[in-house]
Formats: sequence, structure tokens, C-alpha cells
Amino acid sequence: MATILFLLAATLGTSSAQRVTYSAPLGDNIRTTTFDILGFCGGNLLVYKNAYSDYRISVYDSRLKIRDEVALKFMPSGVSQADFVNLGDRVLMYYQYTHRRDLYCDYVVLGPHGEVLEAPRTIDRTLHPDRVVGQIPYHVLYSGDRSRIMILEVLRVEDSLTYRIRTFLYDDSMQLVAAGSLSVPYLEETDTPRNFCLSDQGGLYFTMGHAGEPGGNYYSSLTVMYKPPRTNEIRERTVSVTDAMVNTGLVLKASDRSGSLWLAALAGEGRARDVGAIVLQRYTLEGLRPLDSRLITLTDSLKEVMRSGAGALRQTFDDYRLTVLVTDEKGHAMLVGEQRYLDPDNVRHYDHIVLF
Repeated sequence: MATILFLLAATLGTSSAQRVTYSAPLGDNIRTTTFDILGFCGGNLLVYKNAYSDYRISVYDSRLKIRDEVALKFMPSGVSQADFVNLGDRVLMYYQYTHRRDLYCDYVVLGPHGEVLEAPRTIDRTLHPDRVVGQIPYHVLYSGDRSRIMILEVLRVEDSLTYRIRTFLYDDSMQLVAAGSLSVPYLEETDTPRNFCLSDQGGLYFTMGHAGEPGGNYYSSLTVMYKPPRTNEIRERTVSVTDAMVNTGLVLKASDRSGSLWLAALAGEGRARDVGAIVLQRYTLEGLRPLDSRLITLTDSLKEVMRSGAGALRQTFDDYRLTVLVTDEKGHAMLVGEQRYLDPDNVRHYDHIVLF
């Protein structure tokens, strides 16, 4: 089975038609190959591929004709995670791997033809992998204008109900702007820092929430936290979660264009926690001062459609999670939700999306 790339070009107007451009199959086995479309860089479309530790960059022209496949020979075996920041004329590639017992995070600068512009360098090494929180050791964040990049790691402090968040803030030339460390207390191990995002100034934002029930989908308490770019202090704001209604699958976005931090979540109602509304809140980027808070009720007709649209669902939007939040400088917002569920054979499905 082969991977085929598509480009879709569309213009507005009744007389214009959509045009689809697609690539010829290269023979990649989709069952064993993972890939990431990096986007256009210097006029070429770059695609990262990994098949059993065979790491490559496929280079396509604007018409999706294959130009080259570049082997990433510098990559160690057993890379657990690769992240990319496309800067238009170059791509910053970050990769994580284990060497002996330690965990490493390295980066390399790639050019428009998949070539190495700057040799790999190590950003950080973790000596205690057993304390790492989450499935990947390091998180790679970048601001909306891509002028600030942050590598962060969340560790549990031994014999203490405290997380240690280590941060490395860089500019787009990978010059270190600031390194920091935060201590964040928690009540239970399921209370973990989530939804990290970065502002254009390098401010770090994330949430800490406590579920009302073990493994539950709704928060009984929720806090938004902010770390300024060059200090290790932390500011926080408690989010109203009346009757534990805020779904744990929320999205957080720092928007410098509107000068706001946005929080959006599905909201439950009644004892069954049937999703019946959307929580949409805005805060100032600096002081987390509340700007706007809305509970937008979903119509009965929409809820009925969602109940009947996927017959296995017991509740409205029971299997949906918000995944994308798009905003503009005028305060408009668009939300994207995805349906995700496991069937009786333990196969994961992504069947529908919904736009708000």
C-alpha cells in the first residue's frame, strides 16, 4: 500500500472549479511507515518518513513530482518522537531517543532539499527516565509567529506531590533566550499539566485540572497557569467549572493577534453529563485577567442529529474531543472537534468532525 500526497487548490466563485494535484506512489508500506508532512520549504514540499529506523526526507516540487529522497544518516536508532518547525527557508527538526539508560533531545537544521545545514546538537539529557510524566519526555512548542520555540519536560519530584517543569526557550535561530524550572504541586497522579502553548513573547501557558471521578471526563476543578518568558514565577487563574461541567478534552491557545488567551471545552449537563454546551473563555496574556466567558448552548436539533448520527453513541458528542481552535484579531473563533472511539476489536476509529 502506498502513500499518496494531495494538494487542493480552490478559488471562490461559481465559475471556478477545484483543482487537485497528487503524487505518484513511491512504494512505501503504509503499515510500517510513519510520516509527517512538513510543508513547503524554499519551494519544495518536504515529507519526513520512518520505516523501521530508516529515516528519510522525501522532496517534492510544487507539482508533487518527486525530486529526491534524502537519508537522515545522522539519526540514531530507536527515535521515539520527532517534531518539526518549518521556518520557510529551513526546517528545525527535534528528535528524542534513548542511549543506554538516558533520554536525549537533539535538534538539527534541514534545508529546502532535505540537506543538513547545521550539524545535530544535544539540547538536554534526562538522567531519571522513571520520573518523566507522559508518554514522551520532551514537548516542543512554538509561538504563532514562530519567533519563539520552547522545549519543556515534566518530571515528578521524588517523594513529593510536586511536578518539576524544566523549560528551554529559544529564538528562531536556536539561540537560548532563557532556561527555567517550575515547581507545581498536585493532589493525585492523574492531575497532570496539560495543553501547553506559547505566546510570541515566549510566555508559557498550561492547565492543571482535577477530575471529579477517577478516569472521569469532567473536571471538578481547573486552573490556568502562566510562566512569563524570563522568570520562574507562576501566575494562575481558577476556571469556573460549575457542577463539574468542563470536559477534560479542552483546547488552550495564546493569540497575540487578539492579545488573548483562549480556552474552549465541551460542557456536560445533568447527571449523565450529556454534552449540551460549549465553554468559551478569554483572558489577558499577561495577567490572566478575565475578558469574556460564555456558555454556548447547543440546539436540541443538533444534539438529536449527533445522537442518531453514530448509532453506538449513548450520549451527545460522547466520543468527541475538541482538537483545534482558530482565532483572529477581531475575536472570532472556530472550533474543530473529532470523533474518536475504540470498537469491540480494540481498533481506533476517527469517523466524523464537527465545526463550531
